[in-house]
Amino acid sequence: INEKKKILNVCEIGGGYGSFGQKIIRRFKCKYLSIDLPEANLLSSFYLKEHFKESNFIGNNELKNNSLDLKTFEKNDIFIINPWNKVENIKFDLIINTRSMMEMDKNIIREYFDFIHNHIDEDGFFLNINRYRKKSVGYPIHFFEYPYDDNWLVVKSKKSWRQNWVHFLLVQRKNNKNYHDKKNNIKKELLKIKYITILFIVDEMIREFYRFLKNKIKQMIKIILRLK
Repeated sequence: INEKKKILNVCEIGGGYGSFGQKIIRRFKCKYLSIDLPEANLLSSFYLKEHFKESNFIGNNELKNNSLDLKTFEKNDIFIINPWNKVENIKFDLIINTRSMMEMDKNIIREYFDFIHNHIDEDGFFLNINRYRKKSVGYPIHFFEYPYDDNWLVVKSKKSWRQNWVHFLLVQRKNNKNYHDKKNNIKKELLKIKYITILFIVDEMIREFYRFLKNKIKQMIKIILRLK
C-alpha cells in the first residue's frame, strides 16, 4: 500500500475470528471495524480483546439505535458489529473483503458495494480476495461481475499465491471526474479477470470430463473381469 496514504480507519467485511484484523491493527495502529455475523463476532471479540487489552471496544450491544455514529467512532478503537447495523458518516482509508463475498448472493454483494462506494475515503483502498467462480448460493457468482463503479485505479491484480482459483485485487479510489487511466482502468481489469475465469471454467470442465471418463473405464474393467 502506498505509504503516502495514511491508513487510520479500516473496515473489514467478513472479518471472521479476527486474525487478519489483528495483523492490520498491529501494522497500521488504526481504528478497526469488523462487520460479520453474530457467531463470528463472538469469536473475534474474544480474540481481539486478548491481543489489545488496552483498546476501547464497541460491540453491537453498545450501539445506540443500532447505529455506529461518528462521535462513538472517534472516541473508541475497535468496533465489531452485525451486517444489519448502520454505519453513519464515517470514511475508511482501507476496506477489506477476503473470501466471503463469494459466499453471498448478488443482492448482498450489491449492498456491500454500495457501502464501499459510500464509505471509502478519498484515495482510499479496497482489497478484494475472492474466488473467480462459486456456486454455493445455487447459481454462479463471478468475481468479474462484482459491481465496481468507474472511480477505481488498479494497484495490484493477480492470482493468489498457491491458490489459482482465487483472485487478489487491490484498487484505490479516484473520485476526480477528469481522472482517466487507460492502463489501470478497473473495467478493463475486470474484463481480463473474465477471460481468466473462462479459462478456469474450461479447465474445470476438462478435469471433470477426465474424472468421468476414468470412472467409466474402471466400471468397464470391472464388468470385463466379472465376465471372465
